[in-house]
Amino acid sequence: MARIVAGYGLNGLLGIFHKNEYNQFNLIDDLMEPFRQIVDVWVYDNLRDQEFLKYEYRLGLTDLLNAKIKYGKETCSVTVAMDKYVKGFIKYISEKDSSKFHCPVVSSLEWRK
Repeated sequence: MARIVAGYGLNGLLGIFHKNEYNQFNLIDDLMEPFRQIVDVWVYDNLRDQEFLKYEYRLGLTDLLNAKIKYGKETCSVTVAMDKYVKGFIKYISEKDSSKFHCPVVSSLEWRK
């Protein structure tokens, strides 16, 4: 998310709800919130009975960026959904147009087990 936000020229220090002056990722933290549940669901499904985080689980967490999720009217990877989300956010703050600003549908998440 940080790379996407920086790639579009947004200032990560300027958050909406996160406003800590020592946090250079305030905006990233705000924009990440709808996607945070993706990790929560994966961890619950895969790690609830584990005592520690094995290498293959770390790979699984990384691979979540490639998982498919519904965003708006299409299904795309989590990475693409994050990019579209940031673009929609920019369109909303610059033009007050929320037509492209959606939240990911976490219940639609598809990953390889």
